[in-house]
Amino acid sequence: LIDAGIPANQRGTADDPDGDGISNLMEYALLLPPATSSTAGLPVVTKDASTISLTYNQARLDLIYTVEMTTNLANPNAWTSVGVTQGTPDLNGVTTATAPVGNTTLFMRLRVTQVN
Repeated sequence: LIDAGIPANQRGTADDPDGDGISNLMEYALLLPPATSSTAGLPVVTKDASTISLTYNQARLDLIYTVEMTTNLANPNAWTSVGVTQGTPDLNGVTTATAPVGNTTLFMRLRVTQVN
C-alpha cells in the first residue's frame, strides 16, 4: 500500500486514519481517499424478487476481491462465497456479484485480500 500522506504509525492495512470506519486496505481497494472521510465509491447492495447484488469497483490488480454472503451475522464463521456469482469487471472495473434470495434474510460483504 502507498503512504498517501498518512503518518507512518497509521499505514497498516487495518488502520483507519480518517476515522470513517473503512480500513486503509479497503480504501486502497476501492480507490477511496484514506485521509478524508468519504462514503462515495463504497459498494452498493440492491435486491429484487430473486437476487441480491453487490456492485463495487474492482480497481487493483494486486488484490483479490471476493463477495461473501451469510444469513447469520452473529456467527463470524458463517460467511461464504459458495453460491455467490462473483461477476466480471467491465472496462472500468465495475463488478456486480449476485446471489439468489430465498425466504431468509441474506447479507453480503466485500472481502479484500492482498496477493502474496
